[in-house]
This record gives sequence, C-alpha cells and structure tokens, in this order.
Amino acid sequence: MKLRKYGYLILSSVIIGLTLGSCNHFTSPTAVWNPNQQYATGGTISSVLPSNSGISSLPSNTAIAGVREITIIGKNFSKSIDSDWVWYDVDSASVKSYSLGGATDTIVIYRPPNFGTNLYMKLVIPASDSVGKYEYNMEQPVSSTDLSSAISGSFVMTSSAGNGSGDTIWIATTGYIYELLPGEIIPVAFMDTSYLKPKILISGKLGASDFASPFMDMKVGPEGRLYATFNNPKTSNVIYRLDPDSSMPVAYATISKTKTAAFFDFDDNGNLYTGNANGLFLIKPDGTSSSVGDYSSFTFVALRVIKDAGGNKFIYAANSGGLFRSPINSDGTVGSQQQVYSITSDTSKIVSGDNISSFDVAADGTTFIALTGSTSYSLFVLENGTLTPYYHNSSILPSGIQQLAYGSGRWLYLNTGSTTLYRMGIATGNGMPLLGAPYLGRGL
Repeated sequence: MKLRKYGYLILSSVIIGLTLGSCNHFTSPTAVWNPNQQYATGGTISSVLPSNSGISSLPSNTAIAGVREITIIGKNFSKSIDSDWVWYDVDSASVKSYSLGGATDTIVIYRPPNFGTNLYMKLVIPASDSVGKYEYNMEQPVSSTDLSSAISGSFVMTSSAGNGSGDTIWIATTGYIYELLPGEIIPVAFMDTSYLKPKILISGKLGASDFASPFMDMKVGPEGRLYATFNNPKTSNVIYRLDPDSSMPVAYATISKTKTAAFFDFDDNGNLYTGNANGLFLIKPDGTSSSVGDYSSFTFVALRVIKDAGGNKFIYAANSGGLFRSPINSDGTVGSQQQVYSITSDTSKIVSGDNISSFDVAADGTTFIALTGSTSYSLFVLENGTLTPYYHNSSILPSGIQQLAYGSGRWLYLNTGSTTLYRMGIATGNGMPLLGAPYLGRGL
C-alpha cells in the first residue's frame, strides 16, 4: 500500500515538473506599434490672426469679442482640408478654408464658442510626430446681465452714450422705466409708469390688464431726453417725453387721432419721424406734421435714423419681410424708398419661414438683422443680398432676438423678450472693433 502511494507521489511530481517546465517558454505578442516606424513631421503654428485688437486693455495675441473667423499660419500642414484637426483648448474648430503656400500654409476656422486667456490653438495631423501649439486668447463674445431682481416680463430698450464711460441702457417694462448705468449690473428705477396699464372689459366690467409691455418704442431724442410711445389705445397717437423731474410723461408730439405713433426716431435737427400702419410721418420741432415717403402700406417693426460714413442721413425702416431706407433731404423731407433686403428675394434656404424682428447698422454700412421663426440662428449679417449667420456656431448667441440696439462703442445689445439683457461685441473682418452708425445720442 505504501509503495502505491509513493508511486502516485512520483508520478504527480513528474507531471508538475513537466507543467512548470513548459511555462518557461514565452511567445511575445505582436507589437501594437512599430518602434522603427517613420512618422511625418508634425505641423507647426507660427502665428494666429487677428493678433492685435487695437484695445490696450487686452493682451496681445487676442481675438476681441465679435471676431467671426480665425486664421492659423504655419508649416507642414496636410495636403487635404479633411486631414488636419484644429482644436482651441478642448473644443474642436470648424474649418472654413485651407491653402498651401510655398513658405507658409494657412487654415481659416470659424470662431469657436469657448474663450479665455492662456489657452492654446492646436493643430493635429494624424500619423505625425508632434502637435502644433500656439498660445492664443479670445475675448468673451457674448455676456449677459440678469435683470430679474428689478424687472419681470419683456421689455423695450434703447441706449445712449455715457460721455466716454460706457453706455446707459434704458429699459421700459410693465410698471417702470429703468436705467442701467455704465459698469453696473443692477438697473435703477427712472420713472413709475404703472398708470399706463389700459382698462379692458372683464365679464362686462372694466378691469386692469397686465400685458407684456405697455411700450412700443423708446429712443433718446433732443436735449438727450428720453422719448417713448405706448401700447395703449387711449395714448397711441402721442409721443411722450420722459423727464426724470416729473412724475408724468409730457406729451411731446401728437398726430391725427385716427393714426398711431408706433415706431419713431429723431434727426439732429429735431425732426421726428414716426412709422405706423398709416405710413411714415414727419413732425417738425414747431409741431407741424405731414405724411412723407412711400410707406402707405408698410407695417413697421423697427425704425432708425442714422448717418452713413459719407455724412448722408437716412431713415431705415423694417417690416417683417424686408428692410428699406430713404434719404433725408436738407429740409427734413424724405426721398424715394430704396430696398435694402427682402426675405422673399433671398435665395438662401436658411431664412425660410422667418420674420424680421429688428435691425441695426454699423459705421461702415454693415447691416445686422435679427430674425424670429424656424431657424436656429437669430442674428445675421447682410452680405451680397443674402443673410449669413453672424457666428457659424449657433450656440454662441441666444435665440429669439427681438430687438437690437448699438451702443456708443463696439457693443450691440440684444433683447430676447425675457429678463436677460445680452451684450455682444462687433468686429471688422480683420479683427478691429466695429462701431455703430451715428444716431441721435451718439454723434449724429
């Protein structure tokens, strides 16, 4: 019996030994990379444009707010636009164009949504030995101010120059007019207008009506004072002056009782132009009024008097489907109507089903148009008769922009009909600040 046990032990030892011996033989797996592989030389970035914004408060190598495109210059780029990956910080960028030159290569990208300082533009070429990096700053393109601590509901706005210190934004909403002073984030009450709520019939009885906003339009006019029209059937034909030292608006101009004063603006001679469903009217400083211009069947959504770079003054007027302008003669009368833009004539498909809600014009004549409707974009630039989204990336701007107002500098203010006020920068194609066209209250 003992011999049998010893036999089992000997046999087990032999088997274990053979098994352990077989583990000494190792077959290495196929390498996942070839250490002798020769990789292409990675691309390098020598510069990124725009590199100088002309604004001393910003660091060098900075794209200011409003820049729409960025140009990357370097060497050893791929031979195909689809072969290079461009990143800004952690976000990939959309490439617009691509060119290979003798000494340098160039990639133009659309402005990415992220921003900041001490970030890097990166160029990645697959199967290359390095990543091209270039430190580059981008100013915040859009900032916002939450007005909910002071106002509720929608509002109408306008702006006035702040003697070099910034813009004062006037905000008219149900019950009050507020002013947002330069550098502040909380508006202060300017005038109580709660009495402007119209009375309507509720179950056969008169009752107060709370509605979106009692204001149709508001502008800074002669003597730097604030003027407004109200969405009130009893006062719809009157343009009021709003004086801070008075508890009640002062009737500044009145047109026929059968007509309404909806949208309006002033020229630098004190002439007032108001557009409504009955046409365009001129009210002179002496109070006389007359119908002017070919706007008899025009339903206004916005009106602005501006001066172009040549010193010529125009009335710009928009309805839901187009933008028009008429030159202002030396005597205040208005010349022939000129079509600036028509949605129905626009061959691009991006504006199908949309309506114009507002517009404004830059000092160099660049026209900005806000649309509401089906598109995911809301702010457009008029280029060669068609509208192009201001930013290629639709996430940069808020949707549903209802009103635009250029400030005294490079800032365009955006009203989306909520309690948030947005401010976006505007820039030229070479990355310099682009100011608004002059209007009364700013250099007209």
